[in-house]
Formats: sequence, C-alpha cells, structure tokens
Amino acid sequence: MLVIYVALCFHLAVQRVQAGECYDGTSTDAVGNMTVVSCDFSRESCMTKIELNHGVTILTRQCLQTKACGPNIANNQQQCYSENAINNQVQLCYFCCNDANLCNDFATIPPLPIQPTVFPPITDTTIFPPFFPETTTPPPVVAETTTPPPVVAETTTPPPWLPKRPLSHQWL
Repeated sequence: MLVIYVALCFHLAVQRVQAGECYDGTSTDAVGNMTVVSCDFSRESCMTKIELNHGVTILTRQCLQTKACGPNIANNQQQCYSENAINNQVQLCYFCCNDANLCNDFATIPPLPIQPTVFPPITDTTIFPPFFPETTTPPPVVAETTTPPPVVAETTTPPPWLPKRPLSHQWL
C-alpha cells in the first residue's frame, strides 16, 4: 500500500513540473485572444505559426512537442521563404523555440537565417596565377661548403684525489 501511495505522489509531482511559459491563442490581422500558458514537459517548446494569405495574417501560438516542430520547420524553405510562396502571397511559416519563457512573442516572419556562401572553384589562372606554376622548375639546391672550425686541444687538470701521472700516459 505504501509503494502505491509513493508512486502516486511521484506521478502527480512529475505532472505538475512545467517546462516554461508560452503565448497561446489565435488572431487574425491582430484581432484575437493571446494568453500566457504554462507548458508541461510533454510540450516543452513554444510554437508560432504565421499564415499570410493575400494580405490576411493568421497567427497561431501554442505549446508543442519539440519533435513535432521539426517536420513543420522543414517545410519553411518552400512554403514560407520561397520566391513562389512570396509571389503568390500565400506563406505558411512555423517557428519553434524553447530557450526562454515567452519566446514565441513575434508576429511577423523573421528573415531567413543567413546560409553559408559556397564559392565555385577558381579555374581562370590568369586572374589568380598558381603559386608554384607547373611549367617552372625550382632552382637547384647548392650545397654550402664551409670550413670546420679548428680543433683546439683541451688541457685538463686531474682531480686532486687522483695520483699524478706523466702527461704521456692516458687517463684511465
């Protein structure tokens, strides 16, 4: 019985833990109802959906599972930022965040994130000649001739604890 009571208390405590706060609601052309809601851990991200349809803006905000954000955001390149969507005046854009409370507080489509620029390889060598052209050979390596320094005989004094020997004998 005690185990069931502890498990039930733990379950209720986990359910009451919240991930953060998000704006929640829907508006059309800035007319609507937005409230602040506390999201639980099963819906830990704040989502903003912006629909532009021939001048009418429908804004939807809510708590959402982070894994549900991915498929929606993946379509932004074509449905939100593409030239076709912009020219047809029909854009459907999804944005998710979970880095701060009330992070879904914007109502306009943010600019497309800057993409890295990929430059084509340079093939015109008249503009940028190669550093080491293939048609030239490197200069020959010339060995330097130097005279070694003269060898000077060293004279050493034996330590005082060794017996003195004549200079004609080698030290052992």
